[in-house]
Amino acid sequence: MGRAQQPLDVGIFHTLVVQREAGGAVGLSSQHTDATGAATRVSTTYYHLAASVGYLVPIEGLIEVGAGIGAGYDAFQLENNGTLPTVEYPYLRPAVRLRVRALDELVVVSIEGGYRALFSRDGLGERFGAGGASFGWDVSGGISGTLDFGGFYVVEAGYAQYVHSFGGGGSTGVGTSGTDGGYRIALGVGYAIR
Repeated sequence: MGRAQQPLDVGIFHTLVVQREAGGAVGLSSQHTDATGAATRVSTTYYHLAASVGYLVPIEGLIEVGAGIGAGYDAFQLENNGTLPTVEYPYLRPAVRLRVRALDELVVVSIEGGYRALFSRDGLGERFGAGGASFGWDVSGGISGTLDFGGFYVVEAGYAQYVHSFGGGGSTGVGTSGTDGGYRIALGVGYAIR
């Protein structure tokens, strides 16, 4: 997964953060188990796109706290299997963030959490019922830094989950609730505008 992040010193807000992400899964597959217990491998594709902007306010010079807003798109594309459909999640994501400058801007530790307000869950709604609701959340932490010549690096790990409830009336009519989620690791290098 690729991630570009650019912290900019902009005076009154101190740091403006602009992020863009694009990624996908490597070697991902799913397994379908039928009523007899027989398992079948299901071809699975996953990709993710997101962008956000936010600002950070300094506290005591070493710590920055802030908020941001962004949008994203997660897609879980499954081969036809009779149980789970392909699902795509477009979402709006407000988030909070904490940065600790462990070694000025050379080594920065960050923690971030966000809420994912979904615009749709079409595949799941058709299969298990349009009633009910879905939302997502995520949390991540990492280490990043900017070198003297402007080079930028980031190492980050995180977890995202979607939570669902269903009102019945779908094509299978058997779903009442469910979750899906996954872990991610991001490694990136780039150039920081300062």
